[in-house]
Amino acid sequence: MLRTLGRTLREADYKVTAVVVDDVLIAVEPGDTTGRRFGIAFDLGTTTVVATLLDLSTGTPAAVESTLNKQQPFGADVITRISATMMDPGALDKLQQLATETLGELARAVCEQGGVAPDEVYEIAVAGNATMTHIVLGIDPSRSAWRRSSWQPGATRGARGRPGAGGRGAPRAARWCSPRSARTWAATSRPGC
Repeated sequence: MLRTLGRTLREADYKVTAVVVDDVLIAVEPGDTTGRRFGIAFDLGTTTVVATLLDLSTGTPAAVESTLNKQQPFGADVITRISATMMDPGALDKLQQLATETLGELARAVCEQGGVAPDEVYEIAVAGNATMTHIVLGIDPSRSAWRRSSWQPGATRGARGRPGAGGRGAPRAARWCSPRSARTWAATSRPGC
């Protein structure tokens, strides 16, 4: 953002919108862009993944898409996916890549359906069971004592993603929700953890 800040300010005659997520300035945009703010809420299930594009100003859904989770070849449930990470040292990277591909395709689909440019998506929230959350974050679920009743997931409050993480056109901020912190995001005015 700092690389383009001076040019943006001059070209917009210093009439800009500062985009702040929590306490972090993530963008400075020319003109008044406050009327178009969107977020994407994902439900990352073992079988099906659902993406909901939300208008952050009103909290209303602008588009909804679902697809089968691309991790299916590694098993239909979390136990077989955990077993895959235990049996194959490269499985976690493959599973994470497949989850990321699934989320990326759904993000593009809901943006297209809702008539929203990717740079109008400011936040995403991803909710899933503990194993799915671990995998998408690249945390090995087999290393946790998941069989014990006192098991604590590696991420319980939501982990902040790096702004722009995930490549070109990726939302600028991300929240990863574990079951303990995930809320009913579809009814809220802003997806979050």
